[in-house]
Amino acid sequence: MNVVEWPGEEPKTAKLNVSDKILKEVLAGGNRVSLAEQSQTTLKQMAGLPWCSRVELRSDITIAIISGPAKLASQWYMPVIGPKYSDETDTVKTLKNAADRLRKTCKYEPLSSN
Repeated sequence: MNVVEWPGEEPKTAKLNVSDKILKEVLAGGNRVSLAEQSQTTLKQMAGLPWCSRVELRSDITIAIISGPAKLASQWYMPVIGPKYSDETDTVKTLKNAADRLRKTCKYEPLSSN
C-alpha cells in the first residue's frame, strides 16, 4: 500500500502571470503569492498543484519558486516554500535540485507499507 500526502502526484512545473507588485513581494522575501486576480480555472489548477512543484512567476521579469497547493485564508494564495530568498536568477531548471531535496526532507514522497 502507498500513502501519499495530498495532492500526491509527482511535482509539476507551472506558469503563472502575476502583477509586478506580487513579484516584488516575493523577491523581498514574501512567502505567499496572491491568487486574488486569477481566474477560476487557474485557481483550480493551483489548488491541485503537488507539493514541491516549480512555478514560473511571470511579470516584467520572470522568476521561479517552489510551491504546493493553493490555500484559502482571507483570499486564495500559493505558498512559497522555496527558495528561502528568491532571486531574479531563479528558474524552473535551477530550482530542480532544491525542490527534490525539499520533497524528501518535508516527507512529501509516497510512503510504502507491506
